[in-house]
Amino acid sequence: RYLSMSADSKAFPDFCFGTGVFSGAYNAITEANAYAAVERALERGVRMFDTAPYYGRSEVILGEALRRVAGRFPREHYLLSTKIGRYGPKRVDFDYSASRVRDSVAESCRRLGVDKLDIVFCHDVEFVDASQVLDEALPVLFSLKDRGIIDRVGISGYPLDTLLDLARKQAERGRPLDIVLSYCHYTLQNTLLDAYIPRFHAAGISRIINASPLCMGLFRDGDPPEWHPASEELRQATRRASILCREAGLSIADVALRFSLQ
Repeated sequence: RYLSMSADSKAFPDFCFGTGVFSGAYNAITEANAYAAVERALERGVRMFDTAPYYGRSEVILGEALRRVAGRFPREHYLLSTKIGRYGPKRVDFDYSASRVRDSVAESCRRLGVDKLDIVFCHDVEFVDASQVLDEALPVLFSLKDRGIIDRVGISGYPLDTLLDLARKQAERGRPLDIVLSYCHYTLQNTLLDAYIPRFHAAGISRIINASPLCMGLFRDGDPPEWHPASEELRQATRRASILCREAGLSIADVALRFSLQ
């Protein structure tokens, strides 16, 4: 979900299809199912897809899915968002160097089958030194924006204070970020993002993505993934909430999604 703070709301959809699920981290998924999901999403009005090199074969799968429906849904029909900087689960898998950022954008374009990207984020900025983001990665991304290869430049991550600090520092350099992606901070169990919106606005951010409305699978029907960091207390509370939803003829996943989209 996008939270708009600018006048160009028509340029962005209210809903974005996150393709991290194509990595298989949440459930086993076949490429055929992924292709069908993308096609169905487009048919139902979805006009934005987010991916990343870190999400396994997500970029390749998404690119192929979009190629298969290009006759009905050409490139100008939707927005594409991807990321740079994170390429695996460990800290050693991060690379924010200028040369890697430049190569990463080119690689993503090839995998997606496009010649430009609507948004590129620095991925999970809390795991690297701020100077790497500000002095190495962002200058390359803004230079690619100047060349027309990227439309918007942003950062993504979990800690809101870290995101806000980087947004403020970048604004002080005279070229504010275009967009910020925060996840799991406006959900059924956490609405912290609400208090930060005016602060991001003051730092020049015109748009925020409220990602992962199901809180990384915490609010899916059934138990969350084994790797989910939720405490046992929170897991039990979620199970009770899920039971209450079922008794009322509802799905906790639907309730959680509606809450985050309100």
